[in-house]
Amino acid sequence: MDQTNRPNEQADVRRGSLSPIVLTFWIMALINLVLAYVAFGGHSPSVGGDAAGNAMSTAFEKLFMIAALMLIGLLTALFLLIRKQGFRIALIIVLIVNSFLLLTILSLQF
Repeated sequence: MDQTNRPNEQADVRRGSLSPIVLTFWIMALINLVLAYVAFGGHSPSVGGDAAGNAMSTAFEKLFMIAALMLIGLLTALFLLIRKQGFRIALIIVLIVNSFLLLTILSLQF
């Protein structure tokens, strides 16, 4: 086969082992999911206020949880669809920043 008709090779095709970038991404995605579960775990820190304030506080908490989980899902979908190494490293950096934001939300609860 000549150069023009040869199919493109994928960047992460290694038989039997994952590349370090893929492994790092999946570890960071798992850490983000665990942090989201712990940060938005079900206990409500707003106790003792009026009913409307407690409901609004719970609604904002659920909204932030949905936004965090959608961000993790979007980044995972982009990581699976796009094979460029530089873009994948940028997605890992965004997951690291997201984990720091989830840690901040978690620290505000205690």
